[in-house]
Amino acid sequence: ASRAAVAELFGDVVAVSRCVPGIEGIERVGDDRYRATLRLRVGPIATQFAGDLRMDISRAPERFVAQARGVDARTGSQAEVSFTGDLQRLAAARTQVRAPGAAALRGRPAQFGPGVMQRDGQQLVGEFATCVNATLAQAAGGVDGARPHAAPSLLRVLLRGAGTWVAQRLGALRRRVRADRREPPAAQRPRPDPTG
Repeated sequence: ASRAAVAELFGDVVAVSRCVPGIEGIERVGDDRYRATLRLRVGPIATQFAGDLRMDISRAPERFVAQARGVDARTGSQAEVSFTGDLQRLAAARTQVRAPGAAALRGRPAQFGPGVMQRDGQQLVGEFATCVNATLAQAAGGVDGARPHAAPSLLRVLLRGAGTWVAQRLGALRRRVRADRREPPAAQRPRPDPTG
């Protein structure tokens, strides 16, 4: 889509939140401030972070900045996310968004999730981008009238990552067992006693 259309979508926090898994009950509480709930399952722990989101679009359509933080009332865990999105026009109807960011999870859930979340972060971003692209295509009356994809379930993404991790560990265990069953090298084999 054009840079203006992409900037307009990202400036509409309620609309773009439909592509973010686990976000519920977004309400505007100020010019650039929103309140929302984010439901996550990290390992065996289900969390529900309630917090604030600040979206700065004062430099749109070139840049937007988002900062969010929330607290899970049940576990006392804290989550903080921030990123800056730079929108670069590639063609009349093509825009590239670069959005380096940082995320921090503190509290009990943090001990279960960092490895899995890092491993599957790229997959989650890819699915978010697919949803955003479909939303923009629909708004522009896309070629095939494509409907926006539903946001992926974070639980599904985490389970996929856990499955990958388990498969890797089982593969390593199988290789170790096979190596243990092999006959030791000739130098390590016991020599027959010549005296009988």
